[in-house]
Amino acid sequence: MDTDRLQGGHGRAVRMSALLCCAVVVLAGCASMPVAGDVKPVDASQPGDSQVQVYAVAPREGATPTEVVDGFLESMTSDDPNFMTTRKYLTGEAARTWKPSAGTTVLAKAPNRSGSSLYDKDRRRTEGTYTLTGDQVAAVDAQSSYQPLAPTDYSQTLHLVQEKGADGKREWRIDIVPDGLVLGQSDFRRLYRSVNKYYFATGRTNGRSTLVADPVYVRNRTDPVTRMDTATQTVRALLGGPTNWLRPVADSRFPTGTALKKGVTSLAPDDQNVLKVPLNKKADKVGRTACRMMAAQVFFTLRDLTSARLEQVELRSERGRLCALGADEAVEFAPDSGSGAPDSQYFVDAKGHVGRLPGSSKGTGDPEPVTGPLGEGTVPMSSVGVARDEQSAAGVSADQQDLYVSSLVSDGELAEPVVTSGAARPGDRLSARAGTAGATCGSPTVIRRARGCCAWSAARARLRRSLCRAWTGDASKPCGCRPTGCGSLCSSRRTGARR
Repeated sequence: MDTDRLQGGHGRAVRMSALLCCAVVVLAGCASMPVAGDVKPVDASQPGDSQVQVYAVAPREGATPTEVVDGFLESMTSDDPNFMTTRKYLTGEAARTWKPSAGTTVLAKAPNRSGSSLYDKDRRRTEGTYTLTGDQVAAVDAQSSYQPLAPTDYSQTLHLVQEKGADGKREWRIDIVPDGLVLGQSDFRRLYRSVNKYYFATGRTNGRSTLVADPVYVRNRTDPVTRMDTATQTVRALLGGPTNWLRPVADSRFPTGTALKKGVTSLAPDDQNVLKVPLNKKADKVGRTACRMMAAQVFFTLRDLTSARLEQVELRSERGRLCALGADEAVEFAPDSGSGAPDSQYFVDAKGHVGRLPGSSKGTGDPEPVTGPLGEGTVPMSSVGVARDEQSAAGVSADQQDLYVSSLVSDGELAEPVVTSGAARPGDRLSARAGTAGATCGSPTVIRRARGCCAWSAARARLRRSLCRAWTGDASKPCGCRPTGCGSLCSSRRTGARR
C-alpha cells in the first residue's frame, strides 16, 4: 500500500506513541527492548498497526502560512482528544465552531495543497488563501454511513489571517475551514473500521421478526470527540436509528430518544461475558417482548466486536435491570445468513456502473465492479437491489424508465427490461431504494413510485408479477408485497444503493 503524503509541501512531523504493553519479548537475537533515545518524527499518513496512536504537533512560533496549512492537514490524522491540537491551527472563532464530526471526505491520497492565491502584496501581508485538491473516492456522512464513489475531483479552500495571540504576537491562523475531516485512504483505514448495526425488517408477511444489517464506520479505539471506545460508539450509532438509505424498510425497537446513560464511554463484557448496557429513562417503560428485541439488536451488533464470545446482553435503566437476552435465545432473531459469505456492500458509481465493496469485518475491501452487464455499465443505472444470495440484482435505469434483472456471477448481455414506465416525467417513473428486509420469496429490491405510490395500477401489478417470476419462477406468489400506504412493493437484502 502506498504511503499517503501531503502533496505540495513538507508534512508536519507528528509524534507516534506506541501503546502496546509487552510483558515479555521473545525474539531470537534480541536482548531487550530499546529504553533510551529520542522520539523521532514520522509521517502521520504512514500505514501501519491500528493500535499505534498518533499525536499531532502544535504550530511553532512564527510559523508560515504554508506550515500552518500543512500542520492542520496532518493533525486531522491524529488521535488528540477533541482535536485540541488541530484547533490550535485555527483562529479562536474557527476553533470554537469547527465540527470535525460533520463527516469525512476520503481521498485516494492526502490532499494536494496549492500556494496562496492572493496577488495583492498588501493583502498577502495579513491574509492568504490555499486550495486543497485531490481525487475523492468515498464520503462518510454524519450518520457514519460510508458511500464509495468513482474518483471525482475534490476542491476546498482554506483562508488564513494573522491573529494576535495571548502574548501579543501576531500569528498565522486559519479562519475559514470546511466542517469535517479530509483523509487519505490509508489514514482512513487506520483510523476507522466497518461495523454492522442491526434493525428489524418491516413489511414481513410471515410474522417472523428478522434483523438486517446497516453498515457504518466508527473510529478504531477511542473517538477523539466523544471519547467513546469502539463498542460504545457502535451502540450509540445503533440507538440513533437506521441510516437514511435503510430507514424506509427497517426500524428499531428502541423507543424514540433512547440513548446511553450520560457519561458512558466504555462498554465491555464482564468476567462472565455478560455485557451490561445502561440506558436513559426513555427505556424505562418498555415491555418484555420489546426489550428482548432491543437486546437482540445490541447482541448482533456487538457480537463481532468483543474479544471473547458474548454470552448475554443485559439492558439496564435508571430503575435497574430491564431484561437480558442470552446467546441461545438470540438465535430467534438471527439475521438471514444470505450467501453464507461475508456481506458485501453494493453501490452505483457516478457513471451508473454497479460496484461492490467485498465483504470484510474490518472494512478494508477495495471497490470493484460487479461481474456482468451491470458492472460494465452498458446501460447506466440510478439504483440497485441485490438478492440475498448475492447471485443476481435488479436495477433501475438512470432515466428511471426501465427495470432490469441481471446476474452478478456471469457475463453476458443485459436482458430486456422486465418493466418499462410510460410516465412522461422522471419523477413519476420507477425508482428503487435498496434496503434490507426479509421478503417472503427473497425478492431483490424495494420498488417505490415517486408519485401515485398508493395506486395499484396495471403497470405496478405487472411489475410485481415480473419481480416474483424473476426470483421464484412463480408470478402467483405474493412476494411479500403490500398495497398499504406508500410502503415497499417488494423488499430486499442489504445493499449500498446510491441515494
